[in-house]
Amino acid sequence: MQLFFASFFARLSRLFPKQRSFRVGGMSARFFVPFFNHYVTSDLIEIKARAREPYLYQWLDGLEDGAVLFDVGTSYGQESVLASSKDITVVGFDCSLVGAHLCALNKRLNDDRFRLVVAAVAETSGQMITITTNSDTHIPSLHKKNVPYSYEVSTLALDDFARANALAPTHLKIDVDGAEMGVLKGAASLL
Repeated sequence: MQLFFASFFARLSRLFPKQRSFRVGGMSARFFVPFFNHYVTSDLIEIKARAREPYLYQWLDGLEDGAVLFDVGTSYGQESVLASSKDITVVGFDCSLVGAHLCALNKRLNDDRFRLVVAAVAETSGQMITITTNSDTHIPSLHKKNVPYSYEVSTLALDDFARANALAPTHLKIDVDGAEMGVLKGAASLL
């Protein structure tokens, strides 16, 4: 019975629009609306209302033509997507499974106008690290609320990425929840 209802609601959700267009200042983008992720949909509501990090979006909107933005911790691509509507080069970096999946969808919805790199930006490149996170799936037999899980991902230093791609950022946005020092140490030559 549970599978039947899950299938029914999944099919029903196909009838609803899966994307929304946004304009924030001079930036515009289309976003995938994931019915299964209330964190992202809440963010999208705040972006639409211009209530989410207004100074950040004002800063992004003010980036000059020809700028190169490295967005470290791009998540589902909210800033990368909007900034890439300007005449700038944007590279988004993230190591989250769900975030990278949603970011890739948003990238495609916006004509692949920015680059997405799935890696953990760190002090050195090529190490395997374990990412431990949780899923808001509410599976009582696994955990009371959020289900913890882990996976491995390779590290990437921004200095190595910039050298290998002959691309240096003029602007750097970092949102990595505690790993900022490793990101900065891995970008020592760039800085």
